[in-house]
Amino acid sequence: MTTDDERDETEREAHAEADAAAPDSDDGALSEHAEAASDEDGPTSWSGEALDPSVWSSAAESTPDEHEEAADDAALPDDIETDEDDESDEDVASESDVLEELVAVSATSYPLPEPAIEEPQGPGRAEALISGWASRMPALALPIPVESIILTVLVTIAFLAFVLIEPTPRWAALLGAILAALGTDGVLRTARRDVFGMGADTTPFLFLPTLFALGAPVFIEYNVEGFWVIPAALIAGLAFGGVVIAELASVREDEPLRVPARFFAAAATYFVVFALFSLAYAFDLGLGASVVAVALIGMLLAVELLRDDQIDALETIVLSGVIGVIAGEARWVLQYMPVDGYLAGLTLLLLFYFTSGVAHAYVTRQLDRTVAAEYGGVALVGVVLVVGVRVFGVA
Repeated sequence: MTTDDERDETEREAHAEADAAAPDSDDGALSEHAEAASDEDGPTSWSGEALDPSVWSSAAESTPDEHEEAADDAALPDDIETDEDDESDEDVASESDVLEELVAVSATSYPLPEPAIEEPQGPGRAEALISGWASRMPALALPIPVESIILTVLVTIAFLAFVLIEPTPRWAALLGAILAALGTDGVLRTARRDVFGMGADTTPFLFLPTLFALGAPVFIEYNVEGFWVIPAALIAGLAFGGVVIAELASVREDEPLRVPARFFAAAATYFVVFALFSLAYAFDLGLGASVVAVALIGMLLAVELLRDDQIDALETIVLSGVIGVIAGEARWVLQYMPVDGYLAGLTLLLLFYFTSGVAHAYVTRQLDRTVAAEYGGVALVGVVLVVGVRVFGVA
């Protein structure tokens, strides 16, 4: 065994030889290590802690090449990965890829059940469910104003009063017509303020509801008897509510229910035309009064059919007046023919269908020979049926 002085001398010589053989880039690190080795307490590690004598003594006995490799390893920063670390990272990455593939296959083969959607509870449950259903069906998302429901109830009560009270109160039909006109105007102005608040007129929208409320209970009174007048009046009241909603749904061109609403309104218009034209015979009015009544009814209801696609309001009014005049003249002609009652009303309805259809095609700039022939053919078939029924005495 050598003494401590001899060991220090040997260590200094070994470090001197290592400094001479090491690359220029390692000069700083090795020189610091050499200075640390010159301390009395012996060499220390990079963290400043004293090394075990057995460790630095074995380092002193190592060859210069081995010492150079040890110095290079000691000089590497902690954040630089070795080849072994790279290989281990590649193994970990490959294992993670395999795990991801296994998870994907498991999810496809055995999908997890979807979480159940909790339905809302409490007072707002029904409203939330209806709102969600309407959002999934935007075509049926037209809101029904409360005012229209109240109006429908009031008019239905007027219908029931007219058909149930004996003797029949004529004022009930007139009251129902007034309620229909004022109520429909209020519903339209409340629900469509963006349109009618800017100065638009509600008058063209009021003719059908008003005449429906005037003619429906009278038509029921003349054609339904006994207990059936109650369900007939209730059905008429619901139909009136449908007419109000149809008028509301046809205000704007982008209304979600515009097309079915116009179809329903047209069907209601033809029903009112038939009912009122027939009642003109049932009331045994004089020829002059009957002609005026038929002409006025035909003109007002023609406005309902022509207003939705009108280009010029004045043009619509003129055409509606022409349709009314033609209907009045037809009523005058039928006075001298063996047709009366409901057959006469049906004949006037067919004439109204033809004239209003041709006028509507003209207003929409779609009138041609084909369209005119279609309307004329339907009207002609109807007239032939009326004549056949009359000739064979069926009615």
